[in-house]
Amino acid sequence: MTPIQRLQEAARLIARGELREPISVKTGDEIEDLSDELNRMNTQLEAAFAGLTDQVELKSREVRYLQQTTDEILDTMSSPIIMLDPVAHVQYMNRAAKNTFLRPEIDPNATSLFDLIQLDEPTREKLRVEHESLWFRISGPTEEGQRFGLVLRDTTDESRLQDQLIQAEKSGSLGVLSAGIGHELNNPIFGILGLGEAIQDEQDLDQAKAYARDIVQHGQRITSIIRDFTGYVRLEGQDRRVDVDVNDLLDQALRMVQHSSDGAHLKVEKDYRALPTISAVPDEVRQAFVNVMTNSVQAMQGEGVLFLATETQEGAVKVTIRDSGPGIPKPYLGRVFDPFFTTKGQGEGTGLGLTVVQRIVTKYGGRIQIQSEVGRGTSCFITFPVHASTSSRENSQ
Repeated sequence: MTPIQRLQEAARLIARGELREPISVKTGDEIEDLSDELNRMNTQLEAAFAGLTDQVELKSREVRYLQQTTDEILDTMSSPIIMLDPVAHVQYMNRAAKNTFLRPEIDPNATSLFDLIQLDEPTREKLRVEHESLWFRISGPTEEGQRFGLVLRDTTDESRLQDQLIQAEKSGSLGVLSAGIGHELNNPIFGILGLGEAIQDEQDLDQAKAYARDIVQHGQRITSIIRDFTGYVRLEGQDRRVDVDVNDLLDQALRMVQHSSDGAHLKVEKDYRALPTISAVPDEVRQAFVNVMTNSVQAMQGEGVLFLATETQEGAVKVTIRDSGPGIPKPYLGRVFDPFFTTKGQGEGTGLGLTVVQRIVTKYGGRIQIQSEVGRGTSCFITFPVHASTSSRENSQ
């Protein structure tokens, strides 16, 4: 029994990987042969485990090397990169992210994305709901091992250049509008001068009062023109996002275009619906409408039908501006938003009008689409996301 008990104890040590000395059984029978087989098995297992350990160590070194290389590559990037788990806890930040967001009171190993980046609740909710499309996925070996990456980019300079382009386009538009505005001002001014001369020699008090009422009306007309014009050229630096009534801005833009000599004889049709407000800089949205309408008026050469419509569609404000002009040839439709592309003659346009419109609309999370058919006019569809905190209200026509 003693040799058998020794073999049982050796088998238990082999199972735990703890057999250090060969089994010594000298019985001269099958039990001794079994002990020799156990010794050979233990030797082979030790060799196999040693090789496996070497492979694991090699793979571990490779993983550490790849991780180090990846970290070095990510640290060279100027954009902040943050890796997150499914509940937005930070698991990794590259050097740019640490330099940008880490503060002394923040523990980089135990923080969430919203501790790093101060966001209002609607933006947080958008990140939570739309993380599938806003973040890039990093797959792990299991579902729990999945992570998400977020790449951030500083758009300050880009936004500044965009605002400068919008302001430059606005200034360029003044040249087109100024001639028409001068004409509009001349009419009531000459009327006031004529009525002033007539009232000096008028003996009939009732007729003199009628002349005075006409002078007041002409003065009000001048005031309206000047108010529209000065509002149009207001400096961008004074503008801030506010709740904007799109119907009202559309009418302001229409009056600006009608002041120009090209827009004096337009036939305008409207179909405005009650709209919620949007959050935007009013001057920029008005600029976008002016640019689109100016293109329509120039295409119709000042005579035709300009159709304006607004509605709420799928949670967004939709604006339709349609003209009865000659339309845009199909080969040109794909290029209408390209900078400096224009079908007008030399000196008639910069080719930046629709480029600026697209930049403004995109800036506020909206979309713009142009549809046209030769001989049947052109339609421009602009949509803006609705500002969640506002409610709809009627716009009187």
